[in-house]
Amino acid sequence: MITRYRSLLLAILVIVLAGCEKEKEGKIEFDPEAVTQSVGNLEMFTATVYGKLVLPDIKPEDFTFGFEYSTDEAFSSSKSRNVRCAYFNTQNENMFSSVLTNLTMATQYYYRAYIIYKEVTYYGEVKSFATKGVEVVTGEMDPATYEVTSKVEMGADFEKIRYGLCFGASENLTVENSVIGTNEADEDGSYTLKLGNIPYGEFFYRAYVTVNGTTYYGEVKKLDGNKVITGELDLDNMTVSGWVRYYTGYDEFSYGICYGKSQSPTKEMDRSVAGGKYDSENNFTASLKRVPFGKVYYRAYITIGQKVYYGETYSFEHKMMIGKPVDLGLSVKWADMNIGADNDYDYGIYLPWAETEEKEGSSIATYRYAEPDPRYEGDFLYNKYTLSSDYSSKIDGKTVLEPMDDAATVLWGDEWRMPKVAEFEELLSRCTLTWKTKGGVNGYEVIGPNGNSIFMPAGGGYMRGELLNEGSVGAYWTSELFTINNFGSSYSYQYDFAAIYYYLGFSDIFRDWYYRYYMFSVRPVYVE
Repeated sequence: MITRYRSLLLAILVIVLAGCEKEKEGKIEFDPEAVTQSVGNLEMFTATVYGKLVLPDIKPEDFTFGFEYSTDEAFSSSKSRNVRCAYFNTQNENMFSSVLTNLTMATQYYYRAYIIYKEVTYYGEVKSFATKGVEVVTGEMDPATYEVTSKVEMGADFEKIRYGLCFGASENLTVENSVIGTNEADEDGSYTLKLGNIPYGEFFYRAYVTVNGTTYYGEVKKLDGNKVITGELDLDNMTVSGWVRYYTGYDEFSYGICYGKSQSPTKEMDRSVAGGKYDSENNFTASLKRVPFGKVYYRAYITIGQKVYYGETYSFEHKMMIGKPVDLGLSVKWADMNIGADNDYDYGIYLPWAETEEKEGSSIATYRYAEPDPRYEGDFLYNKYTLSSDYSSKIDGKTVLEPMDDAATVLWGDEWRMPKVAEFEELLSRCTLTWKTKGGVNGYEVIGPNGNSIFMPAGGGYMRGELLNEGSVGAYWTSELFTINNFGSSYSYQYDFAAIYYYLGFSDIFRDWYYRYYMFSVRPVYVE
């Protein structure tokens, strides 16, 4: 019994002595604690984490502390990182912190504070944060100024940044397309960029930002850019309407209608006329001139900078109108309009002498009855209606147009022909000619001895490819060669009248001669 009692006392004594080892000078020693606190200064690639130490009376050199962080909530060894801290603030409840760097943007991270004491690690609560990402918001384009205000929301811990706008015809836009950019933005991340040249037709655009070499994009948006639409044809007035939308910003800009015999007429290769000023709804009208006969194709165009864009192509049949004979009380009746005209004040078409089809320009190289001169490079000889070997490859002695070469006969019928010199002289000597304007066109009103009249517009003429004296001079061919002094066969008679009212106060009418490949108007006479 005594032996049992002694054993019990011994056990109690051991326990008491063991407890006394943790008690020193009235204090009880306890385990250290690391408290995980909130995160601050959160950016794209960095974050500041905070912690707090709860310590027994131990020396700083006896423990280490810091943070562990990972993209894995389990803190697996392959993804876990550790930062050891060297300082804690004893004046502020043993607070400590660390700046985590080289983080991945827009990524969820887990972190916890820790302390290691006597080879034992004590962890704080696991908390998390997400680094900032990049959000790019594409703004709406102002169609009046073609400015776009976009916005980027992101952190501030970057080294290099470029704000921009990419645009083009493809919806899959990248910085490989056309871009404009800036290195600066407002404090809220907004920036405004202005497109200098709006593309043609529908195009796409979107904002982007390049951060440290990586590019992030905003939403793709769409805008209807410059455009032209072919409108309706007014065949009676020979006008074509159109619709154009144009944003300023280009040095060169024009619009109008091109037309001709080709199925895809172009501004450069076919005839074209500029459109009148477009109205508040962007509609314009263009008056077609010198419209070829037969099937004619036309379409609207817009020139932006150095490039031409076209609307849809349409066609119509342009039938040649045949004039009516007017009895002026002379030896022959005169037509009431020019060949190729749609009314009596229309210029009609311009033709070389002895040719029955209108051409572009006026050149001996394309003249129907000319051929290269084998003696002299670049020179030409005539091979029909020839009188002199100096200008001809052969001499035929013909001085008056044959029916097959008479534009009036070929185009209007056998009852019509081009006037002879004597018939033109009769018109000028027996009629009263008064310079006037009809339908907005200058010309001469010709009143015959019997009081009937015709109007002969002043359409000028083509000389070496250039239209000269339109609206001030009218030039009309006769059917005869110029043969005075046997000068040769290079010329033919034509009558040239000019209104010199602006400085002499009267009209001048005279007869002259020109190269036959020049292109002038034709006013037929009627043969009964």
